[in-house]
Amino acid sequence: MDLRDPKLSVTPDGKLMLNAGGRTWPPKYKSTLWSWVSFSEDGTNWTKPKRITEDGIWLWRVTWYKGKAYGVGYETVKNAPRRTYRSHLYASPDGRSFERVVSFEGFPGRTEATLRFDEKGTCYCVHRRDGASRSALLGRSRPPYKKWEWRDTGFYFGGPDFVRYAGRWWAAGRRIVGPAVTVLAEVDFDRGTLEPVLYLPSGGDTSYPGLVLYNGELWISYYSSHEGKTSIYLARVAFE
Repeated sequence: MDLRDPKLSVTPDGKLMLNAGGRTWPPKYKSTLWSWVSFSEDGTNWTKPKRITEDGIWLWRVTWYKGKAYGVGYETVKNAPRRTYRSHLYASPDGRSFERVVSFEGFPGRTEATLRFDEKGTCYCVHRRDGASRSALLGRSRPPYKKWEWRDTGFYFGGPDFVRYAGRWWAAGRRIVGPAVTVLAEVDFDRGTLEPVLYLPSGGDTSYPGLVLYNGELWISYYSSHEGKTSIYLARVAFE
């Protein structure tokens, strides 16, 4: 099993939740894709991995809000004339059993996505796209999160993660306008823009940041191959 893109979150009862994707590949195995979760009280001992969502769906990241787990799962569109993707919003009361809330319409090529919520319950989404349509989307929705407003940012933004600090949204991910680089960008959901404010030391195969706000700083972990050997880096960013 090829295990990919693990994400950590904290459940309402204080447990660590790990979600990731698993794949098998021909010729040794048939082609499969599924998402799974595991839980831990101490970060050392973990429950047996449990499969979630339907086969072929990759639930890429989980965000908890008011006792529920939310995430966007994506899949390859079957029988399409060219390779493309679509995505769906899922919700769960316990992180173990997920149900589809809505399928996102329009804007083909949706893959990785991260969700965040504000104090009023509005859900925000930074959504990568691949294939012929590569420009990232910014979305938002009010409860029950079945109707969404989307804006096209106009450029590629991969492996997205984002947080809210001092009333503003900040996202990190792989930006490709020329050579690939991992950037920190300010997000404006009203205008549909991702404006880079900091280019992290990076290049080549790089991206998949994880963000944590700690003591007034933004800690960013990411990987990059700009120094020859692919390594994991940690940046601490202070806000002025």
